[in-house]
Amino acid sequence: MRHRNRSAPCGPPTISCDTSPCISCCKSVTCCSLSFPQCLNQTGDARSESSVTERAEPEWSAGEGNESDTLMFDTRESGQLTVKRLDAAEKPLLQLSMPLNDPLDTLPDNMTPDSPLVRLTVGDTAVEALAFNAGLRYLVIQLKDGPASLLDNIKPDMVPLAALQEDTYPVFGIIVAIRPVDDPNHDHLVRFWAPWNLSWEDPVTGSAQSVVAPHFERLLGKSSLRARQASARGGELQVEVDRKASRVRAAGQAVIVLSGQLHL
Repeated sequence: MRHRNRSAPCGPPTISCDTSPCISCCKSVTCCSLSFPQCLNQTGDARSESSVTERAEPEWSAGEGNESDTLMFDTRESGQLTVKRLDAAEKPLLQLSMPLNDPLDTLPDNMTPDSPLVRLTVGDTAVEALAFNAGLRYLVIQLKDGPASLLDNIKPDMVPLAALQEDTYPVFGIIVAIRPVDDPNHDHLVRFWAPWNLSWEDPVTGSAQSVVAPHFERLLGKSSLRARQASARGGELQVEVDRKASRVRAAGQAVIVLSGQLHL
């Protein structure tokens, strides 16, 4: 991965992690990892491998030598990703621009609402639709419209789910989503699991929005969506689907969880 900064040299590397590991900002390549196909950092990895101290406010350019409002990253699988700082009324937002990954690929014949893959994930909860993106290998399980608690109460049977073989179900990540009838502040709620990557549940996943946001954009007929990932930690996202540019932009607030310096 190469970090491009056309306006200023890089200072010490800093990972600014939103409630989402994929709404992340690095000031040097050293803080980027591709645990997920188009994530800049996975918060769970950072927390488990390092001793970190959270600070309440992101310090995008506080004396660290990088004053650019837009940072660009070249990734092996997803091309160029950009992170842009947006001014907001309360505190700045970080907006990640990523490729649009529409879940319109043909589902494998064995991937049905009653398949073990789906039922081990959502139990007996009623399923409205399935959608699949073969590029990221993300499966969307859309629950029937209902209260937000339907999603909150989902408890995947993780051990047998993780034991399912890739040659049987070519899936890397599972997105469970719902249109909440009792939450007028959100267009859709999601949760994300990738047990085959040792991620029981990801707190907030930007790359999931690159798949599920186009699904709901088409369903609701609107390109600006208000989303929440309903994990225990949770996270709010403002999502834009730009079909003309074939991009999805997801914005959220951030905190610095890790900083350091690399000498080359």
